[in-house]
Amino acid sequence: LWSAGDEISLFNEKGGATSIYVLSAGEGTVSGEFTAVSEPSEGYMYAVYPAVESKEEGLAVAVEIPVEQTYAGDAFPADYPMAAVSRDGRDFVFDNLATILTLNMVGNASVESISIEANGADEFMAGAAEIDFSGEKPLLTATGSNVVTLTCDEPVKLQAEPVAFRFIAASGTYSGGFTVTVRHDGGKETEIT
Repeated sequence: LWSAGDEISLFNEKGGATSIYVLSAGEGTVSGEFTAVSEPSEGYMYAVYPAVESKEEGLAVAVEIPVEQTYAGDAFPADYPMAAVSRDGRDFVFDNLATILTLNMVGNASVESISIEANGADEFMAGAAEIDFSGEKPLLTATGSNVVTLTCDEPVKLQAEPVAFRFIAASGTYSGGFTVTVRHDGGKETEIT
């Protein structure tokens, strides 16, 4: 669902200045209208959320999947990367580029943070990434970090019913599995592979 203040960036394959648009209607819905922050340009056929400031010439754009993320309770994680290709430069239908990795946890601990590390060689979950627009659909590839950490602003008390902890991660096959490190109850750590 679009939220107040959401921004997208529009660009074309010839590079040049990125055009930033901000949500002007459709807050709380899946369909939003956006208004240009600066004078709009013609021929902008690609869009990225969250907005990025600049783009080099070509069919790829550098983005970032946050390595440090914040626990959002039952809400969908903010800054979830999406991209769209338009046929008319006016209407954009966004595709999800990443995945939401959910850990459902039970117990009686108070969770302060959770880190997930991809154990396979060259299997990156977050950090520096690139969206490639040269194929049929936009494709995101991360190259920055094999670890992503979810921090709780206040410790989250586990219960008998599962509590969901959601991470944004690059989509892909993680053949080496994961190491999960849970920090809880004043700095204790529990690690599971």
